Amino acid sequence: MNESRTFNQLERLLGVEADRPRLRVERAPVSRTAEEPSSGFARRLGTPNGSWTNEWGVTGIASTGDEVRLGLSDRATTPRVRSVLVHEYTHAVQYQRGWHEAAQRLSLQSPAAAHALSEGGATYVATAYAERDGETASDRQRVCEQYQAGDAATKLNFAPYCVGARYIDDRIDDPANLGIVYENPPNTTEQLRHNYSPSEEPPAALPVTATGTENWSVVREPADGTSNRRGELWTYAVLTAHLSESRADTAATGWGNDTRVTFGSLDGTGDAWVTRWDTERDADEFEGAIADHVANISTGYVTDASFRVVRVDATTVVLFAGSGTFVDGASATATDAGGVLVRPPNATARLIPVAGRPVRLG
Repeated sequence: MNESRTFNQLERLLGVEADRPRLRVERAPVSRTAEEPSSGFARRLGTPNGSWTNEWGVTGIASTGDEVRLGLSDRATTPRVRSVLVHEYTHAVQYQRGWHEAAQRLSLQSPAAAHALSEGGATYVATAYAERDGETASDRQRVCEQYQAGDAATKLNFAPYCVGARYIDDRIDDPANLGIVYENPPNTTEQLRHNYSPSEEPPAALPVTATGTENWSVVREPADGTSNRRGELWTYAVLTAHLSESRADTAATGWGNDTRVTFGSLDGTGDAWVTRWDTERDADEFEGAIADHVANISTGYVTDASFRVVRVDATTVVLFAGSGTFVDGASATATDAGGVLVRPPNATARLIPVAGRPVRLG
């Protein structure tokens, strides 16, 4: 395979001039079964590690704009290798053109959406390359098959590639227009999942405050529902671990915003996952689904965490997860500013007015 010719064709496809990165080729196992470790919070919510077999026998990585690394095995074929190479070369172009920086700026609001734009863009281009030149295997078909048929952790891993590519394919009709997507990117994975424009369905306001105590400290700030946001795509994938896919889909749809607060103490750690929904009905569906989800977790002993679901108001649901001491004593209450105050166990009680009436906090 002529990697120089492949890169030149990619340049023409994207309508850009770029510097071909260095290519390093390494030996890889013939067929590798990957174990995808779920993030700490996903694991706490009962998402086991996912696994899938690398049937293509090709791995790739482009961490910068000047080097691409491929891992090849005897299972690798020229079309498969070229597909992965085009994917990684596209990442290099993203870095060189500044598109990666645009995605990074977005990551301050939604890291998951930024990741999906990066991987989805490379998947979209690799697929377009295959359709135009007929020299590669379909990158999008491969990742979407893994995403749609996989378990919860596999969905978490492949969602950026499949859903991101699908979103970009719906926004532009030519790879040469890829840069437009990064100029006006989506703000949430809800927009990605439902093909909303960046101005449709913006995140709902969700001001969350958290206070510590002598025994419990705040180790992860709510950050106004941005950097700690899980998002709709994550919510859907995690719920499929212990609910049917149709119920997980219904429960995740209608997402408005979310953020996570983490507390720590000598008694262990605890999370408060604060979610806000578009309507009361959406909140009802999620409340019932997350309650059943954590009940199924507890029945199956797939996590040592305890759980409690709290309905704060018509559209706000909070899940407490962690040590029994934390879950039993933590509280979440509405504030007069339309936000949520989250407090760990043994917080000092006080009264504040909410909607014209005193509400006890703590």
